[in-house]
Amino acid sequence: VASRGLGDVYKRQAPQGTLVDSETGSTHGLSFDSTTASRYQQLLTEHNSELREYCLTHQISYTQTAITENAQPESLALNTITKMGLFV
Repeated sequence: VASRGLGDVYKRQAPQGTLVDSETGSTHGLSFDSTTASRYQQLLTEHNSELREYCLTHQISYTQTAITENAQPESLALNTITKMGLFV
């Protein structure tokens, strides 16, 4: 998949359930059972809370945005930073 110029996260898009190594391009199948998915959600929630607290403590602007499969990352980022008052 061609790069959209947005960094490694967007450079390689693969079918759901596939992990792509951003350095080598090799792919690895993934599978999650309900226990693993629940644990991942718990850890992600904890991580996001800690990140938010760190930013608030250090007076760093912070926002969290959920995107869908069809979201355009460029406009999402521009709209988000504009709403935060960081770009006019």
